[in-house]
Amino acid sequence: MRKICTLMISMFAFLVLSAQTHTTRLSISSMKDISYVTLNGRAYYLNGRDRDRSIHLNNLSAGRYLIKVYTGRNGRGGGFGMGNAGTLLYQGYVQLRRGFHTDVFINRFGRGFTDEERIVYRSGRYQHDDDDDYYEYDDRWNQPHRQAMSATSFTQLKQTLGGRSFDQTKVNIARQAIKDNAFTAAQAKELLELLSFEDNKLELAKMLYPVTTDRSNFIIVYDVFNFSSSKDKLADYITQYRD
Repeated sequence: MRKICTLMISMFAFLVLSAQTHTTRLSISSMKDISYVTLNGRAYYLNGRDRDRSIHLNNLSAGRYLIKVYTGRNGRGGGFGMGNAGTLLYQGYVQLRRGFHTDVFINRFGRGFTDEERIVYRSGRYQHDDDDDYYEYDDRWNQPHRQAMSATSFTQLKQTLGGRSFDQTKVNIARQAIKDNAFTAAQAKELLELLSFEDNKLELAKMLYPVTTDRSNFIIVYDVFNFSSSKDKLADYITQYRD
């Protein structure tokens, strides 16, 4: 009897692990409001649990999908192609893989950026593994006298970052915003406070320093770090930095 119970438990654990391994997750977020998205022609609408700027889909079949993201009217009632389907914000292809969470971020210019990471389960709970691979940071910001991001735009950026689950995804979204905006030291600190891991905070702090309008106040961001080694690394970077 004991052997039968052990065998049943083992089989159940195998089935659960197998289901987890074959799970797919897709998250789509935008700097603009999303009304609905279509995947290979099938529409998915936001519900009350989703933010106005993001949608999360689970257990999709692996494969290649044509994503279309719409803003404006939601297309219900009038049907597609009847002048009631909203405005196309973005379209592009994405490849979903079994066992991976794919994240698509659309910036304010309608340009999409795709990231993925393996779905990891530990102790029965979903965790991420920090093994992201976004585009390398292109430091083209070297234009003085820019004004810091407005309070409204900054609030929208924080909401977008706050809606993401992965630390590295937040960094990558902020990276895109940094290319076209400047920030005050206080804003930089608020962005860093949205991150959980020390290394990610340090990475983002180094990106933010060159685009900070009041660098003399940048010292306030040191408060977000827990380890003196991180503060020392940031101090070394600032000391050696040249425009």
